[in-house]
Amino acid sequence: MTDHTVNVSIDDDIASIILDRAEVRNALNRDTMMQLRDAALAVSDKDQVRAVIIRAEGATDGYSRDSPADDLRCARHCHRRRCLYCGCL
Repeated sequence: MTDHTVNVSIDDDIASIILDRAEVRNALNRDTMMQLRDAALAVSDKDQVRAVIIRAEGATDGYSRDSPADDLRCARHCHRRRCLYCGCL
């Protein structure tokens, strides 16, 4: 089961995409990356949105992940790490 760790809010013409995984210092895993991608796509479909703020709740370590690096390789065709383009993550 996937936890919902990414929240989206829209206030006037500004959208906020908020990562809420403070218990792991907002480390990224496959599910969280998919949720971030889906949130960005959802916001991009809104004509009223003119700016997007991406932020995290709580403390962060910059960029970190809580999955082994091999789990983040594209499973479909490109075999790159952290591939968001083909939809594998």
